[in-house]
Amino acid sequence: MKIALENISSIIELKQVGAPSATSFYVHTNDHQVTGSTAKTLLQTGVFSSINVSQASTLTPGIPPSSLSSFLKVRPEFDQKGVVLTDHYGPYENKYYDSIFDGPSNVDGQRVCQAATILARSLYLLANEITDPNNAGPDFNTITADCTLVLSLLDCVTRNSTCSEIQDYLPGLQDYLPVFPIHYVGVYQTDPRSIDEIHAQRHFLHEWIYDRASYGSSINCTGDNGCDNGYCIQGVCRQSNTFYHPAVSTNLKFVITDFSAYWSIINPNDPNSIWTESDWKPLRLRLFKISDPTFDYIFLVIAIIEVLLTLGIAILLKKKFELWFRIKKA
Repeated sequence: MKIALENISSIIELKQVGAPSATSFYVHTNDHQVTGSTAKTLLQTGVFSSINVSQASTLTPGIPPSSLSSFLKVRPEFDQKGVVLTDHYGPYENKYYDSIFDGPSNVDGQRVCQAATILARSLYLLANEITDPNNAGPDFNTITADCTLVLSLLDCVTRNSTCSEIQDYLPGLQDYLPVFPIHYVGVYQTDPRSIDEIHAQRHFLHEWIYDRASYGSSINCTGDNGCDNGYCIQGVCRQSNTFYHPAVSTNLKFVITDFSAYWSIINPNDPNSIWTESDWKPLRLRLFKISDPTFDYIFLVIAIIEVLLTLGIAILLKKKFELWFRIKKA
């Protein structure tokens, strides 16, 4: 589905929002201004919801690495429309970010739930062109994230790739999934040709959101080919306005040779930055049992006996050969 840029009124992108030590959420804008409708709505929603939402530092280069940069490249006026919501005031505060040590302990599920509530309420206000949360009506207070559900999904994408939710939506991929995730969910991995553990988490999130937002049908199916429109999810054809597509820099291409496959930069002199994030292999530990010292003594005795036997055989053979040569000479 193609959406004209003229029809985009707001962009809210969430980056790092779950730091346990964070006390506020911060609104980052490219021009360091919070006068646009999107930024103002986020700040007002925070006040209404009793959740700290503040303007980010004005000493940064602008927004942190994010997809919003692509929109700003095409339409600089998105300065007033787009924001990035994070848990860091200026530079990143998570020292383990983008490394194998950035585990579930660095994510506070309650903070993620608060961010979800802020996002949902802000989107409601922006979609209905309401400038003051106090005028949003009595139903506005009921827009609250389900923290139990948030914590469950967070467990699936950060701690346990074999959770029941993933098993329900992707039963055919269980053999490919590692027990622990080995990269961030949004990282576009090395080889886009295969759908295994590299894409399984994103595949799961797409189907889960698609299913929740579907207006579906009762037609049973065994695959997407059995549905005229939409996708086959949990054995039933579903239709939804939820769309998924990989977002990759146009300055990258995937190269396949007879011996390797890799990403290559098309134009190394392109002034626009290419942001990357890491993946990592699961840590493995091999343990070896220490044998009983008694066995060491037994092996030592056996080795001494072998040496003595070898020495005795050598002496006997030497005498035999000497006697044989004397007989020959005689």
